[in-house]
Amino acid sequence: MTTRANRFGLAVAIVFALSGCAARTSLQVARDLDVDDVGTRRDAAETLDDRAVDGGGLPHDVMDIVLHAAAAERDPEVRGKLMLTLGHSGDMRAKPVLDAYARTDDPEARKIASQALQAWAVGAGRYPKGHVFEKSWPYGTETYPK
Repeated sequence: MTTRANRFGLAVAIVFALSGCAARTSLQVARDLDVDDVGTRRDAAETLDDRAVDGGGLPHDVMDIVLHAAAAERDPEVRGKLMLTLGHSGDMRAKPVLDAYARTDDPEARKIASQALQAWAVGAGRYPKGHVFEKSWPYGTETYPK
Protein backbone atom coordinates (compact mmCIF):
# COMPACT_ATOMS: atom_id res chain seq x y z
CA MET A 1 0.00 0.00 0.00
CA THR A 2 1.40 3.38 -1.00
CA THR A 3 1.04 6.36 1.24
CA ARG A 4 0.77 9.93 0.11
CA ALA A 5 4.32 10.64 1.40
CA ASN A 6 5.73 7.70 -0.58
CA ARG A 7 4.03 8.92 -3.78
CA PHE A 8 5.38 12.44 -3.18
CA GLY A 9 8.92 11.13 -2.63
CA LEU A 10 8.70 9.07 -5.81
CA ALA A 11 7.45 12.11 -7.74
CA VAL A 12 10.35 14.24 -6.47
CA ALA A 13 12.85 11.54 -7.42
CA ILE A 14 11.41 11.31 -10.93
CA VAL A 15 11.52 15.10 -11.38
CA PHE A 16 15.19 15.19 -10.31
CA ALA A 17 16.10 12.28 -12.55
CA LEU A 18 14.36 13.79 -15.58
CA SER A 19 15.83 17.25 -14.99
CA GLY A 20 19.40 15.97 -14.88
CA CYS A 21 19.87 16.82 -11.19
CA ALA A 22 21.31 13.45 -10.36
CA ALA A 23 24.40 13.46 -8.16
CA ARG A 24 27.54 14.49 -9.98
CA THR A 25 30.67 12.38 -9.76
CA SER A 26 33.73 13.72 -7.95
CA LEU A 27 35.48 14.01 -11.32
CA GLN A 28 32.66 16.19 -12.68
CA VAL A 29 32.80 18.38 -9.56
CA ALA A 30 36.61 18.62 -9.75
CA ARG A 31 36.37 20.03 -13.26
CA ASP A 32 34.60 23.05 -11.75
CA LEU A 33 37.90 23.99 -10.07
CA ASP A 34 39.07 25.32 -13.44
CA VAL A 35 36.25 27.80 -14.11
CA ASP A 36 36.47 31.59 -13.84
CA ASP A 37 33.68 32.00 -11.26
CA VAL A 38 35.13 31.98 -7.73
CA GLY A 39 31.80 30.89 -6.22
CA THR A 40 31.70 27.81 -8.44
CA ARG A 41 35.29 26.95 -7.50
CA ARG A 42 34.47 27.44 -3.80
CA ASP A 43 31.43 25.17 -4.06
CA ALA A 44 33.47 22.52 -5.88
CA ALA A 45 36.23 22.65 -3.26
CA GLU A 46 33.69 22.32 -0.43
CA THR A 47 31.96 19.38 -2.12
CA LEU A 48 35.25 17.60 -2.72
CA ASP A 49 36.34 18.21 0.87
CA ASP A 50 33.07 16.71 2.13
CA ARG A 51 33.59 13.69 -0.12
CA ALA A 52 37.20 13.27 1.01
CA VAL A 53 36.05 13.27 4.63
CA ASP A 54 33.07 10.98 4.07
CA GLY A 55 34.79 8.58 1.71
CA GLY A 56 38.25 8.49 3.25
CA GLY A 57 39.95 10.04 0.24
CA LEU A 58 39.40 10.85 -3.41
CA PRO A 59 40.03 8.92 -6.63
CA HIS A 60 43.51 9.30 -8.16
CA ASP A 61 42.31 11.29 -11.20
CA VAL A 62 40.39 13.69 -8.97
CA MET A 63 43.45 14.16 -6.76
CA ASP A 64 45.47 15.11 -9.86
CA ILE A 65 42.99 17.92 -10.53
CA VAL A 66 42.87 19.06 -6.88
CA LEU A 67 46.67 19.14 -6.65
CA HIS A 68 46.89 21.24 -9.81
CA ALA A 69 44.08 23.56 -8.68
CA ALA A 70 45.64 24.05 -5.24
CA ALA A 71 48.87 25.23 -6.85
CA ALA A 72 47.07 27.60 -9.23
CA GLU A 73 44.31 28.99 -6.97
CA ARG A 74 44.66 32.68 -6.05
CA ASP A 75 41.50 33.16 -3.96
CA PRO A 76 42.55 32.62 -0.31
CA GLU A 77 39.23 31.07 0.75
CA VAL A 78 39.14 28.58 -2.12
CA ARG A 79 42.83 27.79 -1.69
CA GLY A 80 42.31 27.14 2.01
CA LYS A 81 39.42 24.79 1.28
CA LEU A 82 41.55 22.97 -1.29
CA MET A 83 44.28 22.55 1.32
CA LEU A 84 41.77 21.02 3.71
CA THR A 85 40.61 18.73 0.90
CA LEU A 86 44.21 17.64 0.33
CA GLY A 87 44.58 17.05 4.05
CA HIS A 88 41.44 14.97 4.30
CA SER A 89 42.51 12.92 1.29
CA GLY A 90 45.45 11.36 3.14
CA ASP A 91 47.13 11.10 -0.27
CA MET A 92 50.94 11.00 -0.06
CA ARG A 93 51.22 13.48 -2.95
CA ALA A 94 49.44 16.10 -0.85
CA LYS A 95 52.09 16.28 1.88
CA PRO A 96 54.66 18.46 0.02
CA VAL A 97 51.90 20.85 -1.06
CA LEU A 98 50.65 21.14 2.52
CA ASP A 99 54.20 21.61 3.81
CA ALA A 100 54.76 24.47 1.37
CA TYR A 101 51.41 26.04 2.30
CA ALA A 102 52.31 25.86 6.00
CA ARG A 103 55.37 28.03 5.54
CA THR A 104 53.66 31.40 5.48
CA ASP A 105 53.46 34.48 7.65
CA ASP A 106 49.68 34.68 7.16
CA PRO A 107 48.13 33.56 10.48
CA GLU A 108 44.86 32.41 8.87
CA ALA A 109 46.70 30.31 6.27
CA ARG A 110 48.87 28.81 9.04
CA LYS A 111 45.74 27.85 10.99
CA ILE A 112 44.26 26.15 7.93
CA ALA A 113 47.59 24.48 7.17
CA SER A 114 47.73 23.07 10.69
CA GLN A 115 44.21 21.67 10.35
CA ALA A 116 45.01 20.23 6.92
CA LEU A 117 48.25 18.63 8.14
CA GLN A 118 46.45 17.09 11.11
CA ALA A 119 43.79 15.66 8.81
CA TRP A 120 46.50 14.40 6.46
CA ALA A 121 48.42 12.73 9.30
CA VAL A 122 45.29 10.82 10.34
CA GLY A 123 44.22 10.05 6.75
CA ALA A 124 47.69 8.78 5.88
CA GLY A 125 47.66 6.50 8.92
CA ARG A 126 50.39 8.34 10.85
CA TYR A 127 48.02 8.93 13.77
CA PRO A 128 44.87 7.03 14.79
CA LYS A 129 41.44 8.44 13.99
CA GLY A 130 40.32 10.68 16.84
CA HIS A 131 43.88 11.60 17.86
CA VAL A 132 43.98 14.93 19.69
CA PHE A 133 46.79 17.15 18.48
CA GLU A 134 48.37 19.96 20.46
CA LYS A 135 46.89 23.31 19.46
CA SER A 136 50.08 24.50 17.74
CA TRP A 137 50.92 21.17 16.02
CA PRO A 138 52.95 20.87 13.78
CA TYR A 139 54.58 24.26 14.43
CA GLY A 140 57.68 24.16 16.55
CA THR A 141 58.35 20.55 15.59
CA GLU A 142 61.51 19.51 13.85
CA THR A 143 60.66 20.60 10.28
CA TYR A 144 58.32 23.51 10.92
CA PRO A 145 58.95 27.07 12.07
CA LYS A 146 57.68 28.19 15.48
